[in-house]
Amino acid sequence: MVILLTKLKKYRVKNNALKLFNSYLEGRSQIERIGCASSGELPTITGVTHGSVLGALLFLVYMNDFSTCLRHTEGKQFADDTITYAQRQATPPMTYTG
Repeated sequence: MVILLTKLKKYRVKNNALKLFNSYLEGRSQIERIGCASSGELPTITGVTHGSVLGALLFLVYMNDFSTCLRHTEGKQFADDTITYAQRQATPPMTYTG
């Protein structure tokens, strides 16, 4: 969450708007249910609520600079799809000298 809030500040989100995002991201918990069984309540320390309007916006903020972080690969992005790829130089064929 710290990374996301830092990126929001970079985009000049401040004051009450930043407080809104912070309150949306902190203090959340989740319970997993499968059939009739459920887990105990656990704190949610990463991610955003699925299906939320803010979730989609925050995903775009988080991923916007992804390709600038790559060092030895290249990346292409479109909406919520991301591809990374790398090229390598061909190695010379191995020969047996036994």
